[in-house]
Amino acid sequence: MTPPPTKELPWQSLLDFLENRGSVFAVSGLKGASPAYLLSQIAPRVRSPILFLTCDEIRAEQRAEEIRFFADPDQKVLLYPSWDVKPFQNISPSPEVLGQRWEVRDELFRTGTSLCVVSSLSAILEKVPPREIGRRLALSIIPGREFQREDFTSKLQGMGYTRVNVVTQKGEFAVRGYLLDVFSPASPHPLRIEFFGDSVESVRTFDPDTQRSTQDLENAVILPVKEVLFFPEFQENTAAKLKKKLEEEGAPREAVQEILEKIREGISFGGVDNYLPLFYPSLESFLDYLPPETLLFLEDPPELEDRLSQIWAEIRESWQEQAARGEFWPTPEELFLTREDFTGFTGLFSRVVLQGLEIGEPLLEKAGIRLETDSNERLRSDLLSSKSEEGILHLLAQRIRTGAEKGISTLLPCSNLHAAQRLQEMLENHGLRPNLSAKSFSAWTPADSSGWHGTLLLGNLHRGFSFPKAGLTIITESELFGEKRPRKRPAIPLKDHALAAFSELQLEDYVVHSDHGIGIYRGLLKLTLGEEEHDFLLIEYQGGDKLYLPVYRLNLVQKYAGGGESGPRLDRLGGTSWEKAKKRVKKSLRELAEELVKLYATRTVLKGHAFPPPDELYREFEASFEYEETSDQLQAIKEVQKDMGGEKAMDRLVCGDVGFGKTEVALRAAFRAMMAGKQVAVLVPTTVLAQQHHETFSSRFSAYPFRVEMLSRFRSPAEQKKIIQDIAKGKVDLVIGTHRLLQKDLVFKDLGLLVVDEEHRFGVAHKEKLKRLRANVDALTLTATPIPRTLQMSLTGIRDLSVIETPPEDRQPIRTYITEFDEEIIRDAVRRELRRGGQVFFVHNRVQSIDAMGRFLRKLLPEARIAIAHGQMAERDLERVMLSF
Repeated sequence: MTPPPTKELPWQSLLDFLENRGSVFAVSGLKGASPAYLLSQIAPRVRSPILFLTCDEIRAEQRAEEIRFFADPDQKVLLYPSWDVKPFQNISPSPEVLGQRWEVRDELFRTGTSLCVVSSLSAILEKVPPREIGRRLALSIIPGREFQREDFTSKLQGMGYTRVNVVTQKGEFAVRGYLLDVFSPASPHPLRIEFFGDSVESVRTFDPDTQRSTQDLENAVILPVKEVLFFPEFQENTAAKLKKKLEEEGAPREAVQEILEKIREGISFGGVDNYLPLFYPSLESFLDYLPPETLLFLEDPPELEDRLSQIWAEIRESWQEQAARGEFWPTPEELFLTREDFTGFTGLFSRVVLQGLEIGEPLLEKAGIRLETDSNERLRSDLLSSKSEEGILHLLAQRIRTGAEKGISTLLPCSNLHAAQRLQEMLENHGLRPNLSAKSFSAWTPADSSGWHGTLLLGNLHRGFSFPKAGLTIITESELFGEKRPRKRPAIPLKDHALAAFSELQLEDYVVHSDHGIGIYRGLLKLTLGEEEHDFLLIEYQGGDKLYLPVYRLNLVQKYAGGGESGPRLDRLGGTSWEKAKKRVKKSLRELAEELVKLYATRTVLKGHAFPPPDELYREFEASFEYEETSDQLQAIKEVQKDMGGEKAMDRLVCGDVGFGKTEVALRAAFRAMMAGKQVAVLVPTTVLAQQHHETFSSRFSAYPFRVEMLSRFRSPAEQKKIIQDIAKGKVDLVIGTHRLLQKDLVFKDLGLLVVDEEHRFGVAHKEKLKRLRANVDALTLTATPIPRTLQMSLTGIRDLSVIETPPEDRQPIRTYITEFDEEIIRDAVRRELRRGGQVFFVHNRVQSIDAMGRFLRKLLPEARIAIAHGQMAERDLERVMLSF
């Protein structure tokens, strides 16, 4: 970005300090994302690596995202993470975290001046293998280079890689003939190495979802994915140190002997990473990897000081708890930097101290400046309090105009083009002329905003700031419409995995053959026909009859998807039961088709309500959705909105798996209907689902004057009677309920939209009533598992279909740890989640002993409120527990 056109940059004195390489420079007054902006202005002039240090992991992730938004394209920004487990426990950090740590340290060897590392204090305190190990173990893969392939795979295993059949995640490798697939933390995509003999013939990347090669590479780097490496030299070093501790320091013999045996055998185990000091002659600090000219940015030193004390208190507490149980671990000082170590290391580098408050007296004695910036913390509350019929952006429009008159450019980063176009339309409705730019921030200049009321940029930024002296105000989507959760990588539509259901087929699963009916899958086997060997599926039918199906006829078989705990009845090979069943279904379908054709012919003739086009308030409601929409979800919303604008009554089926975003499609349809003065009914099959929908709809509509009610057995008879009366009077805008909505005493004043969730779970009688209810109103059906006849109607044009096949991005990374049953691990994991404000599912394997496990947990965690739920409970008791959770 070109600096603002002023005689002197607001941060000129900081540039002078860096030119002379002073010791400490303090900058105060920084609010919002302004520290990241300042760093982006400094970095091109520094010509050295930068370490941005903050107090905790969450803040480190936020700062890394902010710096990436502002940074030049050639500025590499990496997050150096801390362990994702508590120290001195029998659980190891995830391979993803350890691999990412190796990647950052390796980049410090390779990248040089254009690298910015963002890290938390806890990550910096964790000691690491010495630099010499990292340099020696990094494998450079170049076509033409020779490797003994057996030695190569042994080295991968020593570096912590897990051998698998198919590579999908970092830290895995697979060998198939002359192909070796490996997913290194140093590569954004897995690598496919093709050998000719022991020589590397080619190196390619491949897509882990399709397993197809994507790009040829001239070279690649493979890094370790563990910090404890099981190579003979390190195992011998560890054994020697353990013997010494046993003989000289009186370590508990039984605990040490068990660890010693595992290490001698090369067996990794949960918590082995805590023995890092025993594997190497000495450990180093991450700060040892930094060149002497590195520039340190320290965010809020007083907070860092407090956090340092807190981290060490937690480390000592954890170590003492384990020592009291007779377990052996290295001392905390062997595994972590002490306060004195940390202070000594940071004192070796030039440091820029960043503070939001005034500069303290000690720092004023050194170099320092105050930059007048302001955050947007109060912006959303100001917008909501000044909300008018024109929407919430009226005040924002005034501020953008005022800023433009003062020569201040207002930038509005949007996470995607759809969001940018939506915000542009909303601002234009307030008489502004915003500029929609495809540029990144680093390519933007103030000239791009000249003559415009604000500039919309594409990029992820959580929070903005105002910096008048720099002529800049940045306002983000989250600050306007509420928290957003950006997508970190494009989601893969499930249609690309058409064979996924079959690949999940397990032995003893029921399968359906289109000609022979239902049988049991007994496995895949090879048979020799003539002189050739072929693969066959073995399917067993009633009476032990067997069908050998060639794999090229897989299109005739699919996994049985019916319900019932006892399983379906098997058909007999050559019998008539399957043919009779198909004839019965065909007859029922013909009768149903005749009835449906009449019903839908009637609906086509009857005119529905043509809803007015979406307005400003609808766009605001859209923008307040807390997740980024998937492409399929946007298409479904577009199709529903188009139907609602037509004169023919809508009857659309939206099909998508659980969690794919069907409810948001219904929410937007309901909003538009209610804005047009129509009532909305949402019909669900269970009381629990009614409660969940009531909470979701009430929350999303809380900022708007809509009355949302629920009719279910959780409402008393008196409450239900009052709600029904108010529905008839038009005082209720939206009602959610079970089959109670289908009773004759419920009359709507002006029903405009009916939403049915999981229609196939309603009985025949309920469906008959549904037909009458939806005769001349817009109908939207949501389903995760459409019944065949519903899907058939959609495909033959009787009913419109929208399919959401793209899953949303994982909202929290899912990590699985396998460990022995350990009270300490259970207590720590649950308490950590409760401190975060979260909830915990504890899954037990037997109903008969679940109450005993509940008593054990109440004793272990007296501060937690613990409830028990299982499938053998009375329905109402189970519902009560689920709802209280």
